[in-house]
Amino acid sequence: CALVDLRLPDGPDGEAMRRMAEKYPGLPMLVETGCPMEPPRSAEAIFFKPFDTAALLAEVERQHAARGGGCG
Repeated sequence: CALVDLRLPDGPDGEAMRRMAEKYPGLPMLVETGCPMEPPRSAEAIFFKPFDTAALLAEVERQHAARGGGCG
């Protein structure tokens, strides 16, 4: 999965996410943002800054397990 910010300097909102989706179709994307905006429908999860790091890591682990990863 990828962690992407919806707003980056010198680019339109959502551009990083669009480029990641274009280059890696089907890649689950976790979105972070400090802006009160509607999250893209293609986002697996959205985290508003300041976000709970433990919740983010739990989502990364969930995404990994959902794709057959994990130990044991």
